[in-house]
Amino acid sequence: EKAVEIYGRLDGFVSNAGIGMGGNPLHEYDMEAYERIFALNSEGVFAGMKYAAEAIFRSKSKGGFLI
Repeated sequence: EKAVEIYGRLDGFVSNAGIGMGGNPLHEYDMEAYERIFALNSEGVFAGMKYAAEAIFRSKSKGGFLI
């Protein structure tokens, strides 16, 4: 919404964020830790893309993209 408010449209969105597993070896994590990390990362990507797509369509951007 802020990008559309300032620039008049949103042309694209790159979802390039998330949390890692802290550098510990994979075998040291339990399933609960994995599930928390996966949920946060996947839900963050979904929410960003959902709201960016809505803003791209609403602002009538030509050739908008999601990555």
